[in-house]
Amino acid sequence: MTGIEIAAILTGLIAIAAFGTLILQLCARSDRVWLLCMGVVGLPLSLMTYYLVRIPVDSILTQWPGRGSTSLTICKLWYAPLTEEPAKLLPFLVLWPLFRRNLDNANRVLVALSLGLGFAV
Repeated sequence: MTGIEIAAILTGLIAIAAFGTLILQLCARSDRVWLLCMGVVGLPLSLMTYYLVRIPVDSILTQWPGRGSTSLTICKLWYAPLTEEPAKLLPFLVLWPLFRRNLDNANRVLVALSLGLGFAV
């Protein structure tokens, strides 16, 4: 294993321990299962966004302004959040009919934390 792989594993475990514990402590017992489901559904979204959106966009952008140019760097800085943030909302929008009864003002932040944790890990 390389150093970056070890760092990624440790970072993921620390995030799960810290934010998972926070979510567990703040949520009602009845919300735990579906919040866990939201986190699990969020797990593949980071990879899917990277491989299905960012890499194809990268290949198009590298041909347009030229490799290593300042405009390419600026484009990458702007389109990364524009592709990742809607991807985090995708499970929320797709699974809306399943959990809309469970969603209220008290647990909206916990849903966002669960989706963000799944995406980050």
